[in-house]
Amino acid sequence: MTLALALAVSLSLAPAGSSEVIKLSPGQQEVLKYSGLRRVAIVREDYASVRVTKEGELLITGVQPGKTSMTLWLQDKIVYKTIVVDSGRGGELARLVREQVSPTLKVEEYGSKVIIDGTLDAVEELERLRILVGDDPNVKIMVHMNPRVLPVVAAQITQALDKAGLRTAHAVAIGNKIFLEGSVADAAESHKAEQIANAIYGQSVVALAR
Repeated sequence: MTLALALAVSLSLAPAGSSEVIKLSPGQQEVLKYSGLRRVAIVREDYASVRVTKEGELLITGVQPGKTSMTLWLQDKIVYKTIVVDSGRGGELARLVREQVSPTLKVEEYGSKVIIDGTLDAVEELERLRILVGDDPNVKIMVHMNPRVLPVVAAQITQALDKAGLRTAHAVAIGNKIFLEGSVADAAESHKAEQIANAIYGQSVVALAR
């Protein structure tokens, strides 16, 4: 029997409950055995590779941190698997993020980068996350604030602007963004207002006009 080993060009959508996860570290290998295996396809070979070693047997090898999907065509069904390659660095950071910030955030490795994604319900959580990550250039924070808490954040920014002497400027939450409105005297005050807003919110705001 000849097995077709192909690189998938698009991600197949697996029916609910049919996907299984294989966890590897870079260089780690795992052997899978399937009776009636006809074909196998993997989406990202730069994260994990698959090789047919003999009839009904595959050798999966972790290449670099990341996540990819694999589809196996058997004689009577199709099996979908997710392959997660983790160097351990992302796993330790994920543990700290869950314990110190929020258990709902996702932490995943892609190549040399660690991506933190999800939704936060408080500015204090965002501040704890920023302190935890520090200035590590290989960690990218892509979290979003829950739109329901943005009016509270806007009020905090407005209060801080007032204390800084920028009494004609204020922040307002519209949708999932925070805008700086009002007026300032010059570019220096505009920059100061943006710095204050970013220090509290930690994400980009729409700057006010001078």
